[in-house]
Amino acid sequence: MTSPGSQEGDEGLHYQNAQYWALPENVRLAIDHAKKKSKHSDFCNRLKGLNDKIAIYKILFYAKKTKHQQLYD
Repeated sequence: MTSPGSQEGDEGLHYQNAQYWALPENVRLAIDHAKKKSKHSDFCNRLKGLNDKIAIYKILFYAKKTKHQQLYD
């Protein structure tokens, strides 16, 4: 059983207050799992946004022609 402050490497656990520790262990585990899942979802959303921006950049970059190429078209 974990106690307050025994989790290492998790500085962002501000939701673990006295009310959290008063809950049954299975409920605490479910809350922890939901928090980890939401962090993963946030990372995936940021990654999807970055991939979209890269795709737009590639479309714009490869659509441009140099002045040398424009002369011969």
